[in-house]
Amino acid sequence: MDKAKVKILVVDDEQGLCAGVQEALKREGYVVDATTDAPAALKLAQERLYNLVVSDIKMPGLSGLELLTRIRAFSRDTLFILMTAYGTVESAVEAMKQGAYDSLPKPIDMKRLRALVQKALEFQAVVAENNELRLRLQTRAETGLLVGGSESMRDVARLEGIIPALETAHALHVVLREPSESDMDLVCFSGRGDKDLAEVMDRLAAR
Repeated sequence: MDKAKVKILVVDDEQGLCAGVQEALKREGYVVDATTDAPAALKLAQERLYNLVVSDIKMPGLSGLELLTRIRAFSRDTLFILMTAYGTVESAVEAMKQGAYDSLPKPIDMKRLRALVQKALEFQAVVAENNELRLRLQTRAETGLLVGGSESMRDVARLEGIIPALETAHALHVVLREPSESDMDLVCFSGRGDKDLAEVMDRLAAR
């Protein structure tokens, strides 16, 4: 991951905390914008694509959950980590239901925040790679490259059907090696469908 290309937006109406989180993430090498005004954050997100938004839940004018809903409406790949002074199970569950990647209780543990940000960005990269793989397999199918009754082609088609069920598994990482695009490496996987995926990969590797 090239951290210099990762854009993060920090939103908190408490100026000291907002500046502190921004500085901590800047030191990690990320490009970090910060604002204490939620409506201003929404405007920034409309002007600039962010990989991740780290936002307080309780803010005047626009709550963190409302900000999440509005930004995800036009930037569905942007991840959210919501900070809350009310570190209850209920608030964390509600944040996840609304589509947040995770929540973080206040006072903020900067070490934990840095680790969570890295984990979120790694997950985002995995999902992007899986989407690219599915698109390439779909393109092959549409151009007739997956036609025919060979067992190998059926396995690749079967793999295309498995990928969507696994794309939310944090540990999934499928790499398509060049120049032979049919040569696939399974680095690691977990979650639903892993048995089917393993069987397909084993059969493809044996050919």
